[in-house]
Amino acid sequence: MGSGAGFFEKGIFNYKQEDSHCGVKLLIRLDNGHKNCPMYSHSSKMYAHRDTEKKVTQIAVYENRVRVYDIDWGHDHDSFKKGEIHIQYYKDGHRDKSRPAEKPTPEQVQLVKEICRRWNNEE
Repeated sequence: MGSGAGFFEKGIFNYKQEDSHCGVKLLIRLDNGHKNCPMYSHSSKMYAHRDTEKKVTQIAVYENRVRVYDIDWGHDHDSFKKGEIHIQYYKDGHRDKSRPAEKPTPEQVQLVKEICRRWNNEE
């Protein structure tokens, strides 16, 4: 797998940054594509996006511009119900379905609380 440069040169990264908080960039999709964080990072180690209800329910984390895991609370996953924070992993640019969702660390929970306070107006 390459650096991802061709991914950006082709204009596939159709997002703009709305805001930034706690090292997470909030993105807005500029086209009608899948409403999710991109699989490859342009310039950040963490991105978030709003769902169809305008709430942030996912933070994607990147290493070397490739998505490695999500901190997610917007859907059911394995034993986690919608609203329960869980970690889901990626491998080689795809969801790693061989690895079950895991509980977040206390630091990840705190990050979600900070993001929800800022962008979802939740206490």
